[in-house]
Amino acid sequence: MATVLHRRALRVVNKGKLFLATLSRDNSTEKHILRSDSGGIEKPRQTVTEFVWQNLDKWPDKTLAVCAVTGRGYTYAQTHRLSVSFAASLLKKLKLQHNDKVAIVLPNVPEYPAIAFGILEAGCIASMMNPAYTVDELKHQIKLVECKAIVASKLSYPNLYKALQELKMNIPVILIDNEDLPENTIKFAELAENTDTDILKSVKRNIKDTAILPFSSGTTGFPKAVELTHESICALNSMILTPGIIAVQEATAIFLGKHPAVTPRHLDSVIDIICGAASLSSGDAMAIIEKNKNLIFRQGYGLTETNGGVAIGYNDNTNHDAVGFPFPSSEIKIADLSTQQALGPGQEGEIWYRGLNVMKGYYKNEAATKEVLTEDGWFKTGDVGKYDENKYLYITDRIKELIKVKGFQVAPAELETVLRSHPKILDCAVLGIPDPFSGEVPKAFVVVQPGQNIKGEEVLEHVNSKLTQFKKIKEVQFVDAIPKNPAGKIMRRQLKEKYC
Repeated sequence: MATVLHRRALRVVNKGKLFLATLSRDNSTEKHILRSDSGGIEKPRQTVTEFVWQNLDKWPDKTLAVCAVTGRGYTYAQTHRLSVSFAASLLKKLKLQHNDKVAIVLPNVPEYPAIAFGILEAGCIASMMNPAYTVDELKHQIKLVECKAIVASKLSYPNLYKALQELKMNIPVILIDNEDLPENTIKFAELAENTDTDILKSVKRNIKDTAILPFSSGTTGFPKAVELTHESICALNSMILTPGIIAVQEATAIFLGKHPAVTPRHLDSVIDIICGAASLSSGDAMAIIEKNKNLIFRQGYGLTETNGGVAIGYNDNTNHDAVGFPFPSSEIKIADLSTQQALGPGQEGEIWYRGLNVMKGYYKNEAATKEVLTEDGWFKTGDVGKYDENKYLYITDRIKELIKVKGFQVAPAELETVLRSHPKILDCAVLGIPDPFSGEVPKAFVVVQPGQNIKGEEVLEHVNSKLTQFKKIKEVQFVDAIPKNPAGKIMRRQLKEKYC
């Protein structure tokens, strides 16, 4: 992610030499810094595609991805062949240039790896977008990253078509479907056919180059494109491959534990579950473990800005309230909310993180980048937490305004903008309220224009018709005023204390 941070040393094996990864700054006297006990990682020296395919010859015929519904899948060798052919076609047939952005607007499909790696192989940048997004949501993201091509399916094409029409953009749209393609779209299979790939020899990528642009709402405001470099992505993957961390299975934990339809038989073959996106209580964890006493269950914690990695439980973890320990070759500190000094065990503050997997910054948003990245490389997560004497990290609260719905980020500012577009609404605010299955759901607090009458159903219809499913407001409460500070910023904590 971000540029390489200033370090005293990195634990790197380089031609037989070992460098210790203390990750401390030369002149730092700062105390109370959490570091991993599992050692360091080798500093990345490869691009993402070099990292992914470095051992291709060891398991070319192993399945890389398969659709659980249709059985359609690809081996490692097949995926590699598709990706390089697709990359060559992007350059030869579509005339894309190095660093052009290509949006991927797809659900989880077996072709996804070939498409993503093909974009990177061509020297382009992949930007992942949610296929369930509405026209307005797609317009914002397509315009921000200046897409030169889009890969999607027929399911999301109607919204994409309308978004491009409204943006007056005429760019190639590639669909993974094989039949009944809309006019003027391109079949992915035709671009992924075996072709001369000599043109790829001209592609020159550096590990500091941006590889992907996923979206995050950061700590406030509308979704921002996060610049993740080849170096930061490879660093995170090296961290994950550290013994004691390797993940076997991920799952929707609350559903598995509490839904009566999920029986012990369904979990018989599951070895390991890592729960991320939103922290769980030990009760939620135990509800799953009760269905399989031999199951390894642990929590993890990360953000888009850190390639998804900050902390993770180890394989022998039994503390189900914590989110684990720092990843290898990284640091965590709990910063006092007022002084920003590092706090000791048991003290709550904002979680700051520093490591090779931190983002480069928010694309075309220097102001937002400066708000969260310090000059000495710390990333301010916007989450409140603490650690105990055993170095377990806990998430206890959130400074940032984001609402977490089933692990998806929802920015209140985005929903408030839609609310205020209703002529009968004078002011509004949106908060996340607890929900037993989604974690949180959005609730709107609305101030009605003087002399106007409006019902909650009308508000919900107006807003939710413009939003994708997980962003939809679930509850409306009418209030006399929205509490704000002198600068006009909504005082969400005060609103929550009064009404929630």
